Amino acid sequence: MEKKQVREKRSEVLDLSSESNEGKPPAVVLGGSATGLGAVKWLAKDGVKVYVVDSNPKVTCFYSSQCEKRLSPGTDKVDDAVEYLVSLGREIGQRAVLFSTSDGWSLVVARGHKKLKEYYSYDFISEQEYLRLEDKREQYRIAEKVGVDYPKTAEIKKGKNEAEEMKNAGEAAAGLRFPVLVKPIDAADFFNKFYSKGFVSRSAEEAADNYKKAKRAGFECVLQEIIEGPETELYSFVSYIDSKGELKRSFMAHKIRQYPPHFGTCTLGESVYVPEIIEPSLRLLNEFNFSGPSQVEYKRGKDGKYYLMEINPRIWLWHSLSGYCGASIINAAYDSLIGKPVEKIEKWRTGIKWWDMEKDWVSFRMRSANGEMGFLEWVGSLRGEKEQVWFNSDDPLLLARKIGAVVKRRVGLA
Repeated sequence: MEKKQVREKRSEVLDLSSESNEGKPPAVVLGGSATGLGAVKWLAKDGVKVYVVDSNPKVTCFYSSQCEKRLSPGTDKVDDAVEYLVSLGREIGQRAVLFSTSDGWSLVVARGHKKLKEYYSYDFISEQEYLRLEDKREQYRIAEKVGVDYPKTAEIKKGKNEAEEMKNAGEAAAGLRFPVLVKPIDAADFFNKFYSKGFVSRSAEEAADNYKKAKRAGFECVLQEIIEGPETELYSFVSYIDSKGELKRSFMAHKIRQYPPHFGTCTLGESVYVPEIIEPSLRLLNEFNFSGPSQVEYKRGKDGKYYLMEINPRIWLWHSLSGYCGASIINAAYDSLIGKPVEKIEKWRTGIKWWDMEKDWVSFRMRSANGEMGFLEWVGSLRGEKEQVWFNSDDPLLLARKIGAVVKRRVGLA
């Protein structure tokens, strides 16, 4: 199917401009992590009623008073999760806008599309397309095709048995510059199991051992040279592209700190404007025929080039910073999906930080223990205007509830 035909088909599914709903259609956010909390915050500011669906009763969003909480089956029970969303759609009684905050929920929506499209509007990606987008090997193949720089990467040949495959892994690693990263194809599940984005390996033997560890846990991996430099050199191009392939909103930011350190998720980030990553990102997304919210992450090397790290085909952890800086990605997506014109915003406030207080403190403690950072240096990095994950002036009890939950956990009451 040609790109134009695919986008026209999606447009027919998503176009709400002909529907007559009283007031703003509600939104359903799948996944109640900090990513979901950011969606709740900025949709609620725009007067949208938000439902949050998650299988964990202690999830982040359930501390908020700005959303309706719904406890659901887990994403590992796809059929049950789909049926739950159908029943929620009937309960809501009008077409709602659907947002996924995780790979698991995105695949639930893709697999349940025939049933869910009756009740929800969303940027549809088929299961096959989503898996292709998530596959790091395919991301680097497309990068090669469209001329986007990426770290030198080696795939491991399949072996007849484990020993042969480990030998292949060692041979593949030997052709790279060390250290290398044993990098999973399925980054989200890997992170949930190992709490890392990959295994750093300093020799061919170590790479083979780490590959075996990942393989035995059920993960396919590639080997990739590590682009030297601190986390502050990690830059993100975040955007919303509508069902016709038109860029409706973009935003850029870079990491300052991560947890776990060096190969983790953001705990402190900052808004920036980096024109060098705009055009390469759009080339990548267009080649994938992508529509919806996404994040394309790069690392700037010592040579000044921006190397593709990964593409996340959904809203990403600290997307709420875009709203705080005046270029909300989630609100642009919502407006587009209800048929409302999306305000064109080409500039946003830069130098504004996003801070996850709880996880950043843990990240600092780990760095301090390794002699990488002192307390005054950590405090200094927090200076300036920032959006704090757990502070929301429109939801004043959010922080108090979170602190109460942390205290209970520390003393063994929860």
